[in-house]
Amino acid sequence: MENKKWMLGLVVGLWAALSAMAAPPPPIKMTHTVELQAFSGKATFLEAMLEKNTGLVAHMDASYTDSYKIPSWKAVNDAIKHFDTKVPRKALKPLTPSTKEEKDRNKAAQIAKDELKRIVTELKSEETFSPNDFSGVVGGKMKRNAKPFDIANFVGMAAGAGTLVKIDDDNYYYNYGYEAGNVRSGRSYGASHNHRANDATDIFYLQELAKFLGNAEERDISLFYETLIKVLTNCDVSGFEKLPLDGQTVATDFVAVYTAESYRHIIEDLNPKKYPWDNDLAEATFVMNYNSTVNKIMKDGELVDVDPKTGRPLTEEEITENEDDTEAKEPEYVWWWKNNPETGRSGIGKTNRDRRTMTAAVSAFEREHHADLVDPIEKIIGESPNGDVYQGLMEYLNNPIFLTSSEGQKEIRKSSGPLSKAMAKFLMQTREDAEEITKHIEDKE
Repeated sequence: MENKKWMLGLVVGLWAALSAMAAPPPPIKMTHTVELQAFSGKATFLEAMLEKNTGLVAHMDASYTDSYKIPSWKAVNDAIKHFDTKVPRKALKPLTPSTKEEKDRNKAAQIAKDELKRIVTELKSEETFSPNDFSGVVGGKMKRNAKPFDIANFVGMAAGAGTLVKIDDDNYYYNYGYEAGNVRSGRSYGASHNHRANDATDIFYLQELAKFLGNAEERDISLFYETLIKVLTNCDVSGFEKLPLDGQTVATDFVAVYTAESYRHIIEDLNPKKYPWDNDLAEATFVMNYNSTVNKIMKDGELVDVDPKTGRPLTEEEITENEDDTEAKEPEYVWWWKNNPETGRSGIGKTNRDRRTMTAAVSAFEREHHADLVDPIEKIIGESPNGDVYQGLMEYLNNPIFLTSSEGQKEIRKSSGPLSKAMAKFLMQTREDAEEITKHIEDKE
């Protein structure tokens, strides 16, 4: 009997693991669809964003103001399978009775779903909608005094509103609600092998990145970074299919979030000091190869230990007593994400000063000990500000001059192969030198 239970548990476990690693379902059909690989060899990622009629920004802007048919309840219900459970759960949350109103959580969930069905059915009388005012329309149908934003997003995408970007057959992402000129608008939802469409937060992304870097083979980590840089420099997505499935998922989430932050940075004319969240995301992603090796970040100018699972800094007491209670507290830091409780603002950009202090120090170490790895990079991107190779790369790729001239972009595309290989080698060397780099930084503190 025990053997049967053990075998059943093994089968269930294997089935769950295989299901988690399965390719996502084919994407929802959207009027605005971009095949990223169609730009391969013809455009940098920034050029693909900026292309006048067929670029991502053009599609994202148009999809916000276009009109769409109100979807049927069947279309909305069918859309659930396209998303990570978090997305429909967030949509249903404003419609879910409290525990005081309904103690049975299964009944509460069904009440919420029935209420969503009622709203969608009543919306049919509107016939069409546009994302730019859909939240207000949905809110007018709600009986509860709650925010309609997540409901409108979910129903809108079920109707085919938004912009679908296909990376390849197994990796894609939706972009919904991006309003021209508004840096606080829009969400992007990446879908790959490890999860269905999910609007990855900075915390979620950094934790899945750290997990991948902690478990992957060295060659796969090197390929991961080479693939990301090829996407940024040449829209070359050929590396995706060579990555392990969890690597494809992290890479898809990176491109999805990077698209969102690039859109916002473009609104600010690529000013390197104003909302450069695309640069912040990429620089954090690159330096995480060092951070996740030693489980340290820089906080207030000093190296601190972090929990490798959560990415949250450990206090001296937690290090000494080996307590695992970090999840019980509201996080202030998670790897390179920071929350400011006073302003209510958070993000990877909030750690910009400490992160760049660290990346400059890592760059200085490698320049001193492995100049042969730094020189090929700077031969292409030029001299790095403050000697920081990470910052230098991203400000080279997102130079404001590219908004008015594409000449430099041609050089980036031509150098895509050598630059991606050189940067991947540099990042892998920081991983190998991690302990020495840590000592080098600590000796200077």
